[in-house]
Amino acid sequence: MIEFSEQYSGKKEKFPLVSIKFGKELAIISLPGEPFTEIGMAIKGASPLRNTFVVSLANGTCGYIPLRESFERGGYEVLPRIGGGVDKNTAEILIRDSLSLLEEPSEGN
Repeated sequence: MIEFSEQYSGKKEKFPLVSIKFGKELAIISLPGEPFTEIGMAIKGASPLRNTFVVSLANGTCGYIPLRESFERGGYEVLPRIGGGVDKNTAEILIRDSLSLLEEPSEGN
């Protein structure tokens, strides 16, 4: 673990979020890594579009994306991994930024 901390601690990587909207009824949003189910459910539940599909493991790998409270409980999802790991606030950022993309007007509307 010490070697991991020294080698990877503090490094940041950016992953794009992509949304594809089909009118006002259907959207597909892509998330990197393996987000917890509750993240996708939060996006779907707050989406302004009637049908929103959340795709994970898209546009890069960053490992598991747990909820903030998962870090306090521990478990394999929050352990550091070679190549990175996510900050405690990553789930909130994914939800916020995904909803922002879904709320933006589509071109031509």
